[in-house]
Amino acid sequence: AETPEGAWTRLRDRREEHGPLAGIETALEHAAHRGHDAVVVLAVDLPLVDAAAVEALLRGYAETERVAGEPGPVAAARDGVPDFEPLCAVYPTGCLARVRELLDSGELAAQSLFVACAGVRVEGIEGARHNVNDEQGLTAAARALEARP
Repeated sequence: AETPEGAWTRLRDRREEHGPLAGIETALEHAAHRGHDAVVVLAVDLPLVDAAAVEALLRGYAETERVAGEPGPVAAARDGVPDFEPLCAVYPTGCLARVRELLDSGELAAQSLFVACAGVRVEGIEGARHNVNDEQGLTAAARALEARP
């Protein structure tokens, strides 16, 4: 697979065939092992999420303090059910035990981790409202990208 230029690490999910939640588990394990506090999760079907959106997520993460004094997960707000995009989010490595519990119990939905860790929605990340799952979505995303200054 092609990626933008740079130092990118590709990881294989520890639990294959377990969907995005297993990818989050793998990313959190990798980050924790290297001493990082959190990971940014961004689904490949969200082409309108730009650097400003990621910066807004990171600001939201930094501002979200828990009772224990540690930030919790944040995700882009959106219309619909759920009212957040769990794959346009920041998850702290402190969620690792919870993601393991969820996967061990058979849970596969990424939104379950966000809910289980009492995540907070970040408003104003418009790109997260438009995912591409078919030709119509792809056409709409291409038009939106062309319209950007």
